[in-house]
Amino acid sequence: MAGSSVVYLLVGVKYDHEVWREVWPRVMSNTIEACKRAGAKLVFFDNVYVYGSTPTAFGIASGGDPADHGCVRTLFVLRHSKSGHDEPVPDEQRRLTSRGRKDARRMGELAREKNLRPERVLCSTATRARETIDLFARGAKLDAPVDFLEALYLAEPAAILREIRAHARSSERVMVVGHNPGLESLLSTLTGERVELATTALAECILPVDRWSKLNLKTASTLRSMFSPRGARTVSSIGPSSPSLAPRFRPGRP
Repeated sequence: MAGSSVVYLLVGVKYDHEVWREVWPRVMSNTIEACKRAGAKLVFFDNVYVYGSTPTAFGIASGGDPADHGCVRTLFVLRHSKSGHDEPVPDEQRRLTSRGRKDARRMGELAREKNLRPERVLCSTATRARETIDLFARGAKLDAPVDFLEALYLAEPAAILREIRAHARSSERVMVVGHNPGLESLLSTLTGERVELATTALAECILPVDRWSKLNLKTASTLRSMFSPRGARTVSSIGPSSPSLAPRFRPGRP
């Protein structure tokens, strides 16, 4: 390594938030120390955890631990559950149906099983969104803080990102609970994939930013997986897919 200025690492550790933090320093400590001694810049490629088949590089300070540097952020996007249209109330006050309530709780249970719980939740003030996150949190046994934001009601992608930048703070894993077509459009814009988000569907998006303030509509991100109350599928090549749990996504109302 003598005389080197850049060292490239290609890491293939299957991602688990807790395991990653424990395993990474032990596996790579010798390499990091060697880079530090040589004064080399460490460029970290993690094509399994974050980027599917399209690796992206991060420059990491010599001697550091990429996990500790917070190189990525995870955005969970949850569309509200099925709501009724028969009550003579304003759109913002529509409540969940019986099926919607069951689906929201089931999605929370699934999120707990898959370790997909956020550290902070940003939620639309619409009644159907409030009820969704309440039931989701019960199923997930989630105690993360929830910010109810009027600006997320029927918000467009740019407005959603503005609220994320303003309220996500230092959390690495943030969930947005809201409405179509804004949520579908946001995911499609960030990932470059056609995304259909049915009621109660949950999408997991990996963002190559170390601070939420850097997130914008041009951030090239990875759609890691999508879930419905009755199933799930892995979208990128980060982990094994679950063909027996294939979901059915249908475009729907806001």
